Amino acid sequence: MYRKLVITTLIFMLCMKIFSQDQSTMKFQYLAGDSIKIPAPVGITNRLLGSTFDTNFKNQNDKAFEKGEIEIINEEQYISEINILDNEASLIANANFLGFINGNFSNLKDDRYALLSVYHISKTATYLPEGKPIDSADVFLKRIYYGWSIHYVISGNKSSFSSEAKMKLLSLSNILPTADISYTLGEFKLESRIKLVGLSNNQKVPTIISDPHEVNKYFQASQKEVPIFVEYETIKPLNTTRIDFESTKFKQGDYIIKYIKAEISNLKPSNNKSWDIFQELPDPFLQIFENGKIVFTSDKISNKLNPTFNIERKYSLKEGDLLQIGLYDHDMQNHDYIGDAWITYDELIQHEINKEIELNVRDGSGIKNIKIRLTPKDK
Repeated sequence: MYRKLVITTLIFMLCMKIFSQDQSTMKFQYLAGDSIKIPAPVGITNRLLGSTFDTNFKNQNDKAFEKGEIEIINEEQYISEINILDNEASLIANANFLGFINGNFSNLKDDRYALLSVYHISKTATYLPEGKPIDSADVFLKRIYYGWSIHYVISGNKSSFSSEAKMKLLSLSNILPTADISYTLGEFKLESRIKLVGLSNNQKVPTIISDPHEVNKYFQASQKEVPIFVEYETIKPLNTTRIDFESTKFKQGDYIIKYIKAEISNLKPSNNKSWDIFQELPDPFLQIFENGKIVFTSDKISNKLNPTFNIERKYSLKEGDLLQIGLYDHDMQNHDYIGDAWITYDELIQHEINKEIELNVRDGSGIKNIKIRLTPKDK
């Protein structure tokens, strides 16, 4: 039986409830009784079921309850899921699996992580506690899952693993196992590395396998029962810090207009004649209008059909803004109108920062195309 799980927030969490979330402090909390499911650490056995763990998920060598029993259930589940590691608790719980040494999270300022997991559950062992927990218990090991699993650790820096990349991966979780994960990794320049649990292979495999029913074509399952996941349950509320995924698209704020470059028609569109009386190319200059007001006039660039104007001017983007460009051919007396271009606030916020943006151009003008590049003011 194939079952697809879609988990849209915390890493491998079965029943997380957000108790409080403050956008300014980036804090939220696991409530008592919430579960966190992660890839099984090396050396995990049923003997540890019911053991207490601290908030760093380190074993405290005590049982969380005075009494309890272990329930074994045979399963037959095939699952694919994508999970985003979007809080520090999930990163700490997965520290060894992700390769962090001794809890060294220095690269968290720049890197973001997700896991694509493709797995088969053959058995679960669950601790059923009796009575109240001991006072020192924060978290206890509730369940161990057995079977085999493939984990793809997906990573990227803050610029590449943006909020748009995060949302795209989460949307793909809705169409697993048929989603084209490799295309999305390439689109956002994300990296992936594979980790096998309970599997071995002797042949070249595809970059990404997202269908658990395809795994037996490339891998051999272990004959031994192998733990693939563990599930912790919180006894006390667990406070953690949210990991921020930055947007790469424009939003209200201050930017620098770096440059504007245009491609101009060879002839005047009004009369199909040369721009200059001596058959020379135009001497273009431009003006920038913010909401109808001229705020900048450039120097002219002589004899150019493809001028690039270096601007380096601050631009404060606000909702409802209209940014316009007027392009003219400089003459001794009357300047010839070449054309104008514009972009609205609603259009601009659909674009990614630090990339050239093609502006709207009025039909019949002398502008073939015109592009602008803006960067955040603090860059």
